[in-house]
Amino acid sequence: MELLDRYLQAVKFWLPKKQQDDIIRELSANLSSEMEDKAEELGHPLTLDEQSAVLKQHGHPLMVASRYWSQNYLIGPTLFPIYLWTLKGSLAIFFVVYAIVVVAAMAGGKDPVGEAIGGLVRLPGAALPAIAWITLAFVAGEFVINRFHVLDKTKCDWNPKSLPPVVKPSQQKPLKLATVIATTVFGIFGLAILKAPNLMFGPAGIFLAFGPGILSFFSVFAARFVAGVAADWVALLRPEWTLFRSTAQLALRGVDIVIIYFLSKVGNWIVLTEQAQPREQWAAGVSIANLCIYLALRTSLVILSLVFAWECWKYLRGIMRREEHTVASNAASCR
Repeated sequence: MELLDRYLQAVKFWLPKKQQDDIIRELSANLSSEMEDKAEELGHPLTLDEQSAVLKQHGHPLMVASRYWSQNYLIGPTLFPIYLWTLKGSLAIFFVVYAIVVVAAMAGGKDPVGEAIGGLVRLPGAALPAIAWITLAFVAGEFVINRFHVLDKTKCDWNPKSLPPVVKPSQQKPLKLATVIATTVFGIFGLAILKAPNLMFGPAGIFLAFGPGILSFFSVFAARFVAGVAADWVALLRPEWTLFRSTAQLALRGVDIVIIYFLSKVGNWIVLTEQAQPREQWAAGVSIANLCIYLALRTSLVILSLVFAWECWKYLRGIMRREEHTVASNAASCR
C-alpha cells in the first residue's frame, strides 16, 4: 500500500538511526495486519480514505517515532528528534560559514597556517553559543507544549494523504561517492592553479601569469568551493532531504551567475611576466586568449541565466503545488 509506505517513511525519518530498520519492520507488520483485519471486517479492500483513517488513528509520524526515544528530561521525546535534526542542520550550516571565513582569512593573511590553526582553536568557542541558544529554544518549546497541551489541540491538523511520496532506492542515491570525491579533488586543483600557475601553463608559466583581477577572486572561489562540496556531501549522506538539495543547487547556481558576471568585467585574466621577451610576440597571443576568455564567460553568463530562470520557475511551481496539496488535504481531514 503506497499510503502505508509513505507513512512508514515519515516515521523512519524521526527514529533513532540504529533502530530504524527493526522498528519500521515491526510497525509495518502491525499496521498491515490492522488494515487487513479492517478490510475483512468491511468486506472489501480499504479505500484511500479508509487507509488514511487507520493511519490517522495510529498517530502522527512524529508522535509515533517519539515513543522510541529514551530522552525525556529537559526536552521530551516528542521534540527531541526535531531538536537533534535542527541541531545537526544548524551546526552543518555554521561549520560551512565558519570554514568560508577561515579560508578567506587564510587567503588574505600573511600566515595561512597560523590562520588555519587559530580557526580550529576558536571553533569550539564559536559553536557553543549556537548550541546553547538552540537548546534553550527547544526547552522553552517543551514547556509551552506541556503547559498549554498544544498537541492535544492539533489532532486534526494533519492528514496521512498529505505525506510526501515514497523516495525509491533509485532516487535515494542520485549522487555517487566517486562523483563527490572527483568534484572535491578538481575543486582543490582549481584553487591550487591560482596559487601555482605552472600547473596550468606548464613551461609557459615563466612568461604567463594570472592578472591581479582574477587573483582577487581567490577567496570568493574558495568560499564557493566549500559551500558546493558541503552541499554535495549532505545530499550524498542525506538523500531523503530532496528539498534541501534542490534549494542548495538553486542558490549555488545564482552564486555562480554573480561570480561569472563580475569575473567577466575583470579584463586582463592572463598577463605577461617580466621574463616574457620579446613582449610584442607574446602580447598578441595573450590578447587572443583574453578575448576567448571574455567570450566564454559572457556566453556562459547568458546560458546559466536562462537555465537559472527555468529552474526557479520549476522550483516555485513545485513548492506551490506541494502547499496546495497539503492545504487541501488538511482541510478535508478537519471537516
